[in-house]
Amino acid sequence: MNKKIWIVLAAVAVVVAIVFGVLFAGKNGEVADLQAQIDTLTEKVSGLNAQIEAAPDAAALQAQIDSLTADLAAANAALAAAPDAAALQAQIDSLTADLAAANDALAAAQAEIEALTTPVVPEEPVVPEEPVVPEEPVAPVEPSAFNMPEMNTTDPITLTFMTWDDFELTQALADQFMEKYPNITVEIIQTTTADCTAQLTNMAAEGNLPDVFFWLDLDPLLANPYMMDITEYIENDEEAQTLLYPSLRRVGYVDGKRCYFMAGENLPAIIYLDKAVFDKLNKELPGQDWTWEEMMSLIENDLTDPSQGIWAYNFFMGPVTLGPIALTDNVTGEFGWDGESYNFGSGWVEMVEFQTEMARQGKQAINGSEEYLAVVPDDMWAGEAGHVAIQMDAYWTMNNIYTQAAALERGLQMVPYNAPLGAETVNGGQFSWLDMVSISSTCEYPREAYELMKFLTWGKEGWMARAELYPVITNANGDILYRLPGSLPMIQDEEVNAAMAAIMPDLGYWNDWDGFFANICNPVTFGGRTIPGFNAFVNDYYHNSDFNGVVGIEGAIRENAIDPYDYIDTLDAKGREYYDATMAAFYAVYGVAE
Repeated sequence: MNKKIWIVLAAVAVVVAIVFGVLFAGKNGEVADLQAQIDTLTEKVSGLNAQIEAAPDAAALQAQIDSLTADLAAANAALAAAPDAAALQAQIDSLTADLAAANDALAAAQAEIEALTTPVVPEEPVVPEEPVVPEEPVAPVEPSAFNMPEMNTTDPITLTFMTWDDFELTQALADQFMEKYPNITVEIIQTTTADCTAQLTNMAAEGNLPDVFFWLDLDPLLANPYMMDITEYIENDEEAQTLLYPSLRRVGYVDGKRCYFMAGENLPAIIYLDKAVFDKLNKELPGQDWTWEEMMSLIENDLTDPSQGIWAYNFFMGPVTLGPIALTDNVTGEFGWDGESYNFGSGWVEMVEFQTEMARQGKQAINGSEEYLAVVPDDMWAGEAGHVAIQMDAYWTMNNIYTQAAALERGLQMVPYNAPLGAETVNGGQFSWLDMVSISSTCEYPREAYELMKFLTWGKEGWMARAELYPVITNANGDILYRLPGSLPMIQDEEVNAAMAAIMPDLGYWNDWDGFFANICNPVTFGGRTIPGFNAFVNDYYHNSDFNGVVGIEGAIRENAIDPYDYIDTLDAKGREYYDATMAAFYAVYGVAE
């Protein structure tokens, strides 16, 4: 508290003492009648003390003293009429003098407060060369909202981790994890994508599930108690809640309340634009932040030229798969799945019709067709023949084909783009081949297993380690394993993006990897890996039901057997039926969330 404010407080205390002296010195009824006034004065002085303690505001103090002065004047008048008023006059005079001194002290304090609080505006802005260290302690940061359980760093622990690829990289990362946690031993179990489900079943029967394991098909895991509820860990992990893409933060919540898995590997769909073909067409490449609508317009209007044997596009995964994901708000799965329901009204009809119409108009290169064979007699795959402007494909195609000597010698100049999002979409998704990972229900050390899973799959620390390992890691023969990283990050982090962009190859004709990484957003994968009942829904109904005499709804649309808009609500409802049936089996095994 300011020193001069203490002077004011002392003066007020003198006032209180003198007034109480008046009360006890009075000898007749008129003096006694001053009791009520004195009590009121005492309350006001107490209130003044409280305000001074809370905040020494000179203006507020002035108002209180003004009120006090008025009260004392009234008391003075009353005392003048009292029998012993003369005897008390000296005390009143002294009181008045003390009050005057308090006012003087207040004026001085007010001047000092104004001097301290009035900002000084320099004539020219001053930029300090060194950070200014405050004289007073900085206010403490609010306690974290995250309450992650502590790691066991003392007891000997063995954790098993089952995966199907990148064994050398996985082992190198596990070695770094064990250096960080010397009490933990990590054992890598190798499997294959074809064998992983059967291998898990056999290991479960033996009571020997891996602590952490990759998988591809969700429904068998929902019908068997293989997965552990990891909600406590993901929701108390600040990195998971702040760096993971929103789609990946929500993907493992099977029932909307409990999380049983996370994405362990990200192999996104890539839209390759052949710069050599764009040059032939005298077209500029779009920016890396292009939109879904821009891509559709390019394919439909600008990129087909039969005179040069050029088709607008070809695809591995086409608009029907990519479009509803890119065009649905807060999407987490195929056909616009948002965690609770499908959204077939969000782009699906338009994309089926677009895909059908582009093929009919000859804007899609179709291997084996008469038109294609007339240009490419050996029927080379359209994605590498050099006659397609846009190829919708996979990330690994860059490593396996487009950076290989044979493709470069044919003149291919494939520029990678992330799948664009709808211009008005909120948290739209980009299709990706995501491999999922879980902690087993029998794991003895789930907290430590979560940390291992995070380090070896999506966590920032592990990805910074990968950026150092990818350029140098070799196989048993000493050969460098990766021309490009084997997969891409799953977190939104500028440091990770910069580290990854720095190790990507300069293609000569293009090198904007910073722009590429900046536009990765919300990976979303096959429904069978994330949506309960999806595979049964697609196999039983979508592809194999009869739609007005045609098997499969997409075929019925292509043959004009049905109006697809008539089936939007039916598809949403049917998908939900399969979801509910699968969830009934899940609840029977895993119970219902409280």
